[in-house]
Amino acid sequence: MCRGRAPASPAVMNGESLPGAGRLRGHQPASTTHRSVPLDRQPISDSTLVDFAGGLSHAISRQSGHSSAISFALDESDSRTRMSLRPRKKTGRRFDLARLIGDRVFRKQIHAPAEALFPATRAHRYRQQVQRSFAAELLSPFTVVDDMLGGDYSEERQTRAKFTLV
Repeated sequence: MCRGRAPASPAVMNGESLPGAGRLRGHQPASTTHRSVPLDRQPISDSTLVDFAGGLSHAISRQSGHSSAISFALDESDSRTRMSLRPRKKTGRRFDLARLIGDRVFRKQIHAPAEALFPATRAHRYRQQVQRSFAAELLSPFTVVDDMLGGDYSEERQTRAKFTLV
């Protein structure tokens, strides 16, 4: 055991996370990123999202005949990245692209070793919590949604807000 540090809990050592930790870790950088782009309560455009992803212009619009098992970005070299997005619908593709952007931001934040593969899987581990939290805050910031709801959290009002931000 190292001096000055508490031992990691068995849950953390097994790749699990403390409740809410990943959501907070993903929310903060997305909120900062979102503030840097003036959107006036509008959804992030596809072109802005693609710019955040490094200019892969086909990432959201490309529809292949088949869907991959997971969404991922693979850095083949310093200047070339291959990307595959699992969802067939555009909204799902936008969300997975935002997750991959969040994964890169997170990896840089924690000064993780260089990695060529950035997966966005259906798992429920810490890394995926961070990705999902980043994507949710980037695509529909809490403050904007809260303002749109204006204190009325009814299902009807939430649905209206959802379709405004999609």
